[in-house]
Amino acid sequence: MDSGIVWFFNFLYVKLSWLQAWHIRDETYSAALAELVNHQYRHAFAAHWGDGTTSSSDGQRFRAGGRGESTGHVNPKYGSEPGRLFYTHISDQYAPFSTRVVNVGVRDSTYVLDGLLYHESDLRIEEHYTDTAGFTDHVFALMHLLGFRFAPRIRDLGETKLYVPQGVQAYPTLRPLIGGTLNHGSLAAANRGVAEYELSE
Repeated sequence: MDSGIVWFFNFLYVKLSWLQAWHIRDETYSAALAELVNHQYRHAFAAHWGDGTTSSSDGQRFRAGGRGESTGHVNPKYGSEPGRLFYTHISDQYAPFSTRVVNVGVRDSTYVLDGLLYHESDLRIEEHYTDTAGFTDHVFALMHLLGFRFAPRIRDLGETKLYVPQGVQAYPTLRPLIGGTLNHGSLAAANRGVAEYELSE
């Protein structure tokens, strides 16, 4: 093989390694992503898709080599096949304003608020959508307390029952959907817990 080609590829590898070590970090990636999102956000054509106040997030799994069992990366949904999950927040202007690489064993809902609170773009998100994996009661409560409208798509919602503040007789039209009356004491205790959690952050 020509020594010039070998030298070129060795040089290229060294240069790419240096660039990765010195410039490709979470904070530099976030800043660069924010610049791209902001440029699109200010572009007049982006307004045809949305005003930048609505977003959604979801995880996308990519397979990786090796064996997942030996590394502890086992997920009930994906089994023991090794892989990584990229959890991405996308605005209504189709700009991915937050992306995180996460362990496949962690539920998506763990990262919903991170993307909304810690992105560096100029977007002012008011309403956020997720699928069932991005929803928990805790996320729902914190979204409300932090001023976000949260609209998760909840799987099997048709099988879910409503619990009402008064008896079933107060809501005759909803009778088939009602599962019982609210436990006000339990709600008050949970509300105190959520408020304490929010204040601790």
